[in-house]
Amino acid sequence: MSSALVIAHKLPDIPRYVEVRSYLQSDECEVLGYTEKPSLSFVLRIDEEDLLYFVGHPEDAVIVEAAAALGDEGQIIAPQDQFARLEPLLTGWTAERIFVYTLTDVAHLPHDESVVVRYLDPDDLDDAGIDPELLEELEDALEYTAIAAVYFGGRPVSFCYASSQTERLWDVGVDTLEAHQHKGYAGLCFSFLARQMAAKGKSTVWQALESNPASWRLAEKLGMTKVDELAYFTRGVRS
Repeated sequence: MSSALVIAHKLPDIPRYVEVRSYLQSDECEVLGYTEKPSLSFVLRIDEEDLLYFVGHPEDAVIVEAAAALGDEGQIIAPQDQFARLEPLLTGWTAERIFVYTLTDVAHLPHDESVVVRYLDPDDLDDAGIDPELLEELEDALEYTAIAAVYFGGRPVSFCYASSQTERLWDVGVDTLEAHQHKGYAGLCFSFLARQMAAKGKSTVWQALESNPASWRLAEKLGMTKVDELAYFTRGVRS
C-alpha cells in the first residue's frame, strides 16, 4: 500500500476532505511536511493543477515554501478556521470562501420527463458547439468517470460528473452551455447523477465559491445543507 493511500485512510471521509482523499487514493500527488503531532497535518501538492491543499496545521516554513514553489500562478485550499493564520503567510494572494454543501436524501430532487437526461456518449461532443475550455474539461473527466448530460435537439447542453470520489462521497462538477442556462437543466442533470450515486451508497458534496452565487443558490434550491467552509487563495488565476 502506498504512503499516500495510508494517509488517506487516516483522514475521515467527510465533505471537507473529499478532494484530498480522492487525490491521495489516486496517488497522483505529493505530500509535504507530514506530521501526526500534535495533530495530523500536511500540505498536499497537485503539480498538474498548480494546486495545494493544507490539512490540519502544517508548519509555517512548509506553507511558505510550498506556496512559493507554485510561482506566479496557483490555488490553495485550506480549512476556513486557519484563515487568520494563513493570510499573513500568503502575501500577494487573493482570498475568498468556499461554501461546502451536502445532500443525503435524493427523494425530493427535480424530475421532468419531457427533458432527455442520460449518460453522455463521447461521440456526441463532436460538433456540439462547446467552448474549447469546457470541452477539454469534459474530455478529461471522461477518462475517469461517466458524465450525465441533458440533451436538447439531439445535442448535449448540460453536464454533471463526479470530479472526486471517496468511499462514500462524490464531489459535483456541473456545467451548462451559456445558451441553455436558466432553464433548470443543471438541476435536472445533477438530479439524474445524484440518484445514480445514491444507489451506490454515495452522498453528494457540492462546493461553491462565495463569489459564485449561481452555484450556491442552486445548491440551496436543490435542498442541500451547508456543513462547512474552506478558505480559497489564488494568485494569477483567471476567474
